[in-house]
This record gives sequence, structure tokens and C-alpha cells, in this order.
Amino acid sequence: MRPKFDPKEEFLVSYYRSGSASGAGRNWIYDIVVLLVGSGLFAYGLVGDSDPTWSIIGFGLVAYRVVHLALASGKYDGVFTSIIDKYEAALDEASSQSNTENRKAEQGGDGDA
Repeated sequence: MRPKFDPKEEFLVSYYRSGSASGAGRNWIYDIVVLLVGSGLFAYGLVGDSDPTWSIIGFGLVAYRVVHLALASGKYDGVFTSIIDKYEAALDEASSQSNTENRKAEQGGDGDA
């Protein structure tokens, strides 16, 4: 038995169920590029040029990515807990139904013998 999900939960379940859509392969490349470009600009601004503008731009790129990741992870923070709770409740319900059916079968089997 599958639990009932709200739209956010349904989105996350279907997103992570599809391996190709949820793969982190393309995400880490974006993170690495931002980190390398931002660090390069920051270093160039400190070492290669007397103008601090490049350092500010490099720092801004890296800071933007960090803030973006923090906000994106907070968006679905409580949803994962809710999904796990609903699945655990469904498993507990299925387990109790199975135990009840087994007891009934054992009681019915003893009466026939």
C-alpha cells in the first residue's frame, strides 16, 4: 500500500525514483565551474591586479552559489521527514494486517485438525 502524498512530496518521490533525472552528474560540474572561476577571479584580483573589483566578483560568485544551495536545501527540509514518516506508517499498517491475517489462519487451521 502506497501512502498518500501532497504535491511537494509526490514531486520528490517521483524525482528521486527516476535515476536519470535525479543524478548528480551534471550538478557537480556546475559547482566545480563556479568554484574554479570564482576562485580564479578572486586570486587574480589579489595577486595580478591592483583593482579589487575582480576579487569582489570572484567572491560574489562563490557566495551566490553557497547561498543558493543553502536556500534550495531548506526548501524541502521537512518534506523528506514527512515522506519517511508516511512510508513507515504504511509499513506498520501492512505489518499489523499481515500479523492479523496470520493469527486468523492459525486459529482457523487449529479448529480443523
